[in-house]
Amino acid sequence: MKITDQEVMRIAGLARLRFSPDERVELALQLNHILKHFESLTELDTAEVELLMHDAQSAAVLRPDDVRPCLARDTVFCNAPEQEKNLFKVPKIIKG
Repeated sequence: MKITDQEVMRIAGLARLRFSPDERVELALQLNHILKHFESLTELDTAEVELLMHDAQSAAVLRPDDVRPCLARDTVFCNAPEQEKNLFKVPKIIKG
């Protein structure tokens, strides 16, 4: 499989990225180099490797869901630069 300039442009469009023509050529070369490494994996002998369809065979390690008291409001807000009506007040970061 070879990554073409059109595929680089399509992927860049999906990611909302813009590249110059020179950058697209370089990116296509790099992606093709990565794919070449993945293709080398097909040469590995996997005859003795057990098939694994999903990870349900391993047990989930979870802590017990214990009820604990919550922090006091004064403790929660002690380092907050600003608060308003028991909420953290933060600067607006979205323009509009």
